[in-house]
Amino acid sequence: MRAHVGKVWSAYGEEQTYWSVLTADKYRDAILNAAALADIHASGFRTYDQIAPLLARNGIEGSYAPASAASGRAAAPCFRSRQ
Repeated sequence: MRAHVGKVWSAYGEEQTYWSVLTADKYRDAILNAAALADIHASGFRTYDQIAPLLARNGIEGSYAPASAASGRAAAPCFRSRQ
């Protein structure tokens, strides 16, 4: 079962890049628009703002390095934290 789920979501990541991160229909590639794309990037900032205190408490402030399909969504907030 775990292998099947991994295979399915990996395929989603390849075929529906944004929808595989935030699974609302407005993020499907066929109908993705500038407003939906802006929502995705804004969600990365909200997520980072939620986890930044946890990272700081554990001595990893500013070194968070996302490594997933959501990397682009999370990269800007990480760089913002280093400025």
